[in-house]
Amino acid sequence: MALIQMNFHSPILDQGVNVNIILPENRDNSKLQVLYLLHGHSGDYSNWVRFSNIEKYVSGKQVVVIMPSGYNVYYTDAKNWVKAFSYLTQELPAMMNKMFDLNVPRERTFIAGLSMGGYGALKALFTYPEQYGKAASFSGALDVKNMLNRLSEDRKVIFHTIFGDSVDKKEDLFELSKSFKHETDIYISCGTEDFLFQDNEKFIKHLTHLNIKHTYITKPGTHNWEFWDEEVKNVIDFFKI
Repeated sequence: MALIQMNFHSPILDQGVNVNIILPENRDNSKLQVLYLLHGHSGDYSNWVRFSNIEKYVSGKQVVVIMPSGYNVYYTDAKNWVKAFSYLTQELPAMMNKMFDLNVPRERTFIAGLSMGGYGALKALFTYPEQYGKAASFSGALDVKNMLNRLSEDRKVIFHTIFGDSVDKKEDLFELSKSFKHETDIYISCGTEDFLFQDNEKFIKHLTHLNIKHTYITKPGTHNWEFWDEEVKNVIDFFKI
């Protein structure tokens, strides 16, 4: 297994970007899987390697783990800022395929994330279901409209920089999921003491109403790396990596 820190220029973001990548040893292209792993608010591409045991969990497995930065804009093409969603879903996969000759089909391409990254992972799935076979959210910020209501006034200014005066339908998971008809595996988990627990409960009721297949895990836990480290291990098993 190799851990690579890659830097390249992103034309979409118009800046240099860093990505951490875990590559398997003795690669078998017929079994190779790809997992995009997204960090939360205030984090960056290094978080999963620094604060979880992701390297240990994928050791010996036929999976490429790609860990980009989200630039604190909820993996969104921010109205007055960076185009992080286009980078995540278009430019980054193209660069990874070019550099590492991946060519992995949708059925073996997964995306997961924590908090802000959980929102980004599900938004990517609902927007481009032809790209991702499975998706997961841990402690996800799944109701961005409700997030705005609980922010302080200074944070609301930043939120408006990202989403504009209101959250568009294409940024709202509740709206995006209404047209989702694909067969896939969705994994959602949240600690019962997490400040986002009620938002997760609300979204699960919404998925159930739409008859969208999903697995929902709740257990004691808060918004921290102890919970997320355990959950990324669980989702590796759930994805059958």
